Amino acid sequence: MFSINQCKLQAKQQLKGNTGPLMNASLIMFAISAMLALTNSRISQVMPFMTFSFRVIQFCITSILGFALTYLAMKLVKTRTSSFTDYQIGLTKIKPALLGNLWHTLFLTLWKLIFIVPISIIISIPFSIAIFNVLDLGNIDWTTVDPNRFAPENFNIEEMSQNILNEVQQFFETHYVLAILLGLLFIGLAIITIIKGIQYSQMFMVLAESALENKKVSVPKAMNLSKELTKGKKGKLFVFYLSFIGWISLACLPVFILAILKESHVLESEMLFTTLVSLTVSLGCTLLLPYIRTAFVNVYGFLKEEAVNSGKLNLEDFE
Repeated sequence: MFSINQCKLQAKQQLKGNTGPLMNASLIMFAISAMLALTNSRISQVMPFMTFSFRVIQFCITSILGFALTYLAMKLVKTRTSSFTDYQIGLTKIKPALLGNLWHTLFLTLWKLIFIVPISIIISIPFSIAIFNVLDLGNIDWTTVDPNRFAPENFNIEEMSQNILNEVQQFFETHYVLAILLGLLFIGLAIITIIKGIQYSQMFMVLAESALENKKVSVPKAMNLSKELTKGKKGKLFVFYLSFIGWISLACLPVFILAILKESHVLESEMLFTTLVSLTVSLGCTLLLPYIRTAFVNVYGFLKEEAVNSGKLNLEDFE
């Protein structure tokens, strides 16, 4: 079984004198991702019909940037050296980056649908009833109804929304069994997301190693290898992920300063406050990316070595 402390200690040692390329790559990813997010927000306001197309572009770009960072971390762990040129090479590995992330997202989404579909059905029931009651649709004579009755200007949207939420709350208070079921489904959704996220977590490591060593491991094969590597290790991997909470919390400390400024009315705009919080958290986590990603690659190395030594997998399986 791999050692969490050993993986993190190795990452610190490997990063000594080699932090620059990984940090630069992380900051580039942060800057581009932030610009894409802001652009997407603006497009959804002024050109909503372009939102889906832009999100596809956003998905592709962030996939390539993320894979290039993993490629760079893999290069550092494998050779004890890294350079910005290695990152540029990683950016050219477009096929494994896009197909890997698409495959990962597709399978994770399919598993989530097991819980999302019943959640959507249960939620739709009280909301449909609430809308029916708030709009008083049962007492409308549809043969003589005024077409302008449902015009937006005839409604107080804020008041109507609050009334609908009150109706939904009353429904779940009355039908508490449905409320309990809904809560259990949300818990199940969280659990399946964590389990499958961990199960598929090593596929990007397999693809990055394959790209680095000029092998041709396919995306489906990389996912199957990830399943084998994480079999019986999901609990330990979950603890490994949780071990970074302290660092992430430390990186998010500036948020408290922003909260104080907001309470002091220095930051009056709610939108500005939300944007600054989002950017602060993202930047804080970005600064930790070199350490975290390198530690993840070390975990992969331990999992692979253990799988090969135990006979569960062969080195030929990674070719």
